[in-house]
Amino acid sequence: MMRKHFCLSLIPAAFVIAFALPDAARGQFVEGAARSGDLSNRYRIVSNVTYVTANNYEAKLDVYVPRNLAGPNPTMIYIHGGGWVGGSKETSWLAIVPYLEAGWSAVNVEYRLARVSLAPAAVEDCRCALRWVMRNAKEYNFDTSKLVVTGHSAGGHLSLTTGMLPAPAGLDRQCPGNEELKVAAIVNWFGITDVADLLDGPNMQSYAVAWLGSMPNREEVARRASPLTYVRAGLPPIITIHGDADPTVPYSHAVRLHEALTKAGVANQLITIPGGKHGGFSHDETVRAYTAVREFLTKHGVMKATGSPSMDKTGGQAQIKFELRRAEWEPASELVEAVVERSGNKVYLHKEVVVTNSDIVAAQVVQGFTLGNFSIKVTFTKEASERIANATAQHIGKPMAILFDGKVVSAPVLFERLSDRAQISGSFKKEEAERVANGINSK
Repeated sequence: MMRKHFCLSLIPAAFVIAFALPDAARGQFVEGAARSGDLSNRYRIVSNVTYVTANNYEAKLDVYVPRNLAGPNPTMIYIHGGGWVGGSKETSWLAIVPYLEAGWSAVNVEYRLARVSLAPAAVEDCRCALRWVMRNAKEYNFDTSKLVVTGHSAGGHLSLTTGMLPAPAGLDRQCPGNEELKVAAIVNWFGITDVADLLDGPNMQSYAVAWLGSMPNREEVARRASPLTYVRAGLPPIITIHGDADPTVPYSHAVRLHEALTKAGVANQLITIPGGKHGGFSHDETVRAYTAVREFLTKHGVMKATGSPSMDKTGGQAQIKFELRRAEWEPASELVEAVVERSGNKVYLHKEVVVTNSDIVAAQVVQGFTLGNFSIKVTFTKEASERIANATAQHIGKPMAILFDGKVVSAPVLFERLSDRAQISGSFKKEEAERVANGINSK
């Protein structure tokens, strides 16, 4: 039976806009407790492993690995932010949860801050952390062909330098070994790309000045520690998320990196958060960003996506009647009252059906960002897409009702015109998602 807990993401063109569905506080508490317990049962944690000692400082990392792994597992390496002068892995561990829920392994890295060693010590440490991961891959079942390095702010900067620096840069000499240090992808959350830009002038930031200190060759050190210095063909795919009103790391850093990577022929994507500051994004903005990350990693073969479900109709797959209708919160004579199955809220449906099964080209099961959960992506016909756009053009800010087998299962608020695709995501098990997708396809 199809579970009730899911949300709708509507995908115009290349990105996803997600909608938060109302939840009872009790349901949120219970679901959160269940997910927390699930992660605790599934993961083994090895904390405070020393990966390098430099300037008499033992730099440590934490390892999170699923129990009973049968083989190499995709692994994310997280580097915390804090302007190279603050922050810690302990206060940033929540950033790894989306990857844990996707079944990945994770490595949470600390490094020398400015009070211990000035630039480029942090860059050197994070390169050594990558080498440690590669050298210990067999013990922890890290898949070295699917390493993703990510971080926020200064952590975004260090993620970029960790994945972009060539060996001749000479910034990984503190850690032994001659392995080629490489990652499969970089996820950069509003990271610094030009350190020198923050030392003087209109973009000067005190944290950057503190990281370089009063060293006489600070401009040269800043250049060596800047991701823009190392843009060249052959780099791993890079996705950047950045708010265009960021007061801490100028948005121009993201734009310049994107333009340079594109010119060099490097696969990359810039996700702009309109009006976004230095993090602190809204729920919808965060969902949009993480959905883009998931799609980017899937596109480049790092995150696994399931293929189209089997279309064998002899397997007892009952047809699922899918409908997408315009709805209102307030009743009117021409509207039909309905109850949202998930929340119990009432909505009032327009008699006009916007789309049904016959308007769908195909339904496909894709892996969700939550461990063990799957989504259903539906693609509409050209005619239906035009009808959807026309029907919803004046419906911004109002709910759209999603129906399965005549039951209203969700009523997300519409923030943009619908396009040619919709993604129903959340707490589907694989067999449930396949049943729904097969049923939609069995017109």
